[in-house]
Amino acid sequence: MQTPPKLIAFSNVPRESWDSLNAPGTPPMLRHLWMRTAAEVFARERPAQVLVSGDPEHPSACVALYAPPDSPGTLRLLGALDLGEPADLPARSDEALADLARKLWRLGVPVDLGHLPTDTRLIWQLRHQKPAFAMIGLRTRDERGLPALALDGEWSDPAMAIGRRRRQSLARKRRRAEANFGKVRLHVIAPGPETATEDMDLAFAVEANSWKRRAGTAIIQQPRQLEFFRLYGQRAAKLGILRLAFLEIGGAPAAVHYGVEIDNIFWSLRVGYDERFGSVSPGDLLMFDLVKDCVARGVSRFELCGKDADWTRRWSNHSRPIAAVRLYPLTLSGFGSLAGDLTALGLRKTRWRQSKRGARA
Repeated sequence: MQTPPKLIAFSNVPRESWDSLNAPGTPPMLRHLWMRTAAEVFARERPAQVLVSGDPEHPSACVALYAPPDSPGTLRLLGALDLGEPADLPARSDEALADLARKLWRLGVPVDLGHLPTDTRLIWQLRHQKPAFAMIGLRTRDERGLPALALDGEWSDPAMAIGRRRRQSLARKRRRAEANFGKVRLHVIAPGPETATEDMDLAFAVEANSWKRRAGTAIIQQPRQLEFFRLYGQRAAKLGILRLAFLEIGGAPAAVHYGVEIDNIFWSLRVGYDERFGSVSPGDLLMFDLVKDCVARGVSRFELCGKDADWTRRWSNHSRPIAAVRLYPLTLSGFGSLAGDLTALGLRKTRWRQSKRGARA
């Protein structure tokens, strides 16, 4: 039997070495700043560890994992499921990625990688390196994620990109907003560390004044997510990359994007709007004005991040298929985890069928 590969403490991988694996345009979710913050917030009970290919101080590929309290005996990709962001793994070469895939299987415990783009080389390598009788779980459910707008293409003129009907609809809503509430204004700020917390709390308060509070998904209702985005935002503010975009109507914040700007790309990480202004679609007005602002400033791409949704499809049809990926090794814990996941999946399907029958009754 092969000896399981060694996991090292997250703190033992230098920031410069981690970020050297990332090419320009790499999502913030793969960078050391994001991972470091996730390690401090989500891996508090049991510190995050890293599986590396190559020299730990100068790795060729790496993956940060932690043991979640709600899933004993399982390792989870740091910050993936906790923040709902599809992610990949940083790697210098395909050979390094293959080595990392082999080591993931050799850990001998179930590994939950959250959602990965289905076109990533990592999935191919995980399948290719899979031991006999082990299983890789891939649940697609026709999901897509990471919608984006290339601002040097058709979106270089946002007014033309949205088409005449939507352009006229947004113009009517803008006029109605100004008639009913007051002047409509875009306010994009790059707060410094002295004001970042206050500015972020205003953004989170705007998000909470919507359906998200009723659904229990507003960030102020998720203590660890709130802690993560406050801490990440503070650190991003120190680097000058934090961006908060507000649509003000009558002097009040009506909609917001919380994001970062890295490598001339705007990454929108949280969005929300105040339902008091719902009749004039403040989220759409903000999106249009913010994209125009990005084009004017020479930003090359606007990334909506997360999973595809009805509102993102109104703006972008450039998203990628994603799949939930989980590794079940040929061990007792692997089979136990597979059995538990299949049972849970069966229960979810049963509840879904019952709800559909109830809806037709």
